[in-house]
Amino acid sequence: MATSFVRAITALVAGTSAIATIPAQTAQLPVERFVTSDGSVFVLLPRPARGIVYWAEWIRMGRKHESETQAGLAEACAIASLAGTTTHGTSSPEAEAELLQQLDTVRRSLRTAELQGRADGELAALRAEFADTKARCANLSDRFAYRRLLASIPATALRLTPGVDGYLLESSCPTDRIDEFAVLMASRRKDAVLRGYHEILDEVRASLRRESEEPGASHRRALALTALEVDPLRRVLIPPPQKAPPIARTEALEFYRRHHDPSGTTTVIVGEFDADRVKDQLGKIFVSSTAPASMLQSDVLEPPQEGPRTKVLISSEPRLLWGWRPPDDARYDALEVLAEWLQRRLEREFVRERNVAKSVRVLPRFPGGGAPAPFVVELLANSYFDFGKLEIAARNMFETLERDGAPAKELQLEAATVLTDVLRVWENPRRMASVLARAVGRSPTRSMPPTERTLEAAFALSKLVFAESKRTTVTTRPPAEDEEANK
Repeated sequence: MATSFVRAITALVAGTSAIATIPAQTAQLPVERFVTSDGSVFVLLPRPARGIVYWAEWIRMGRKHESETQAGLAEACAIASLAGTTTHGTSSPEAEAELLQQLDTVRRSLRTAELQGRADGELAALRAEFADTKARCANLSDRFAYRRLLASIPATALRLTPGVDGYLLESSCPTDRIDEFAVLMASRRKDAVLRGYHEILDEVRASLRRESEEPGASHRRALALTALEVDPLRRVLIPPPQKAPPIARTEALEFYRRHHDPSGTTTVIVGEFDADRVKDQLGKIFVSSTAPASMLQSDVLEPPQEGPRTKVLISSEPRLLWGWRPPDDARYDALEVLAEWLQRRLEREFVRERNVAKSVRVLPRFPGGGAPAPFVVELLANSYFDFGKLEIAARNMFETLERDGAPAKELQLEAATVLTDVLRVWENPRRMASVLARAVGRSPTRSMPPTERTLEAAFALSKLVFAESKRTTVTTRPPAEDEEANK
């Protein structure tokens, strides 16, 4: 790897004159990264927004962090955390905690009795005990108190978007009330109760089962994950069974707290505010009496890849899929420019000119992958008759890229396209906050917008990313061929 990188840099220096500089108006946006004493990471971007600030948190807690028996746990915990904390929504935290523990015990007893087919009288007694304990819990707490406090600021309702490798939480509030809003957000992170968690988990699991039954959805994701050899990630394709065992609240709280460690979260604030004043406020709210502990890396990484790998899957759709592992220090903004260029190049050559492919998809970062995230290219042939021609043409293109790199002038055009998209996002502060939270939370090596270094890095990566030794290839063959092979 190191030798290849040196060769790429040498070639880059020789061809640097072909790379035009980024125009002056693409200077870096005034983004400031700030870390509080407890280790919480904030990204501040002041800009005119009519006295409003937009808050977006990226928390690294998603389906990839669940074990085989924890399907749906990440999303359920995230949703349940919005029902209040030990300091918001309860009249007696200690009494509520004791009742919630009793409720879990009765729930387990009831579930066991139902599975064992116990007598009707015993089941009725357990159900009555469960209902009584649940009612006493409800008398001590208010699931909507936390939301009402947010609305009184006034802040917009929290918008939660779950994902494979984390979830996004968004809201906005008046600039002069950001300190009150931050207090509520800090409490949600540190003082979670997870009220109504079991019911929410059942709903999430039912939703995952419905999603897995959508035509084509699981197949496409299975192809991508198989190409990348991500065995633990392949679990996200498996829906939880109808009678999946419940997960104890203590286990759920431990899971939630582990992934809400400050080092696992990134918060972006965009809007009209004074950066120094906001940093001072955040420094007083997100504080720790001890030095922040480094969170253990919980991301699931791909197995080591030694040499090229090829897989063949049975499928009615003639698909070709490739996955590469970029260098550990790869810049995401450079990979994004490279992906934009390759998407257009493949569409022009294979879809419009040669007419051997029906569709092309290039992902600079496959969702849920480790750091660095895998670079993925997927082609759908028009038919199995064109499959061989498409595979040969694609391999030839990758070999040329590995030898010569992507055309510098074409990369510059794609950098301008990416820049245009960034500037469009800049016009929408809410979207800017969410885009930055995802980008910085997932990849701290990203630069927004692209800079001259982005082009240099993209050119170097175009020779490194497509190396045959780092390639996993997935091809498909129709079911009929498999039947013939088994005769």
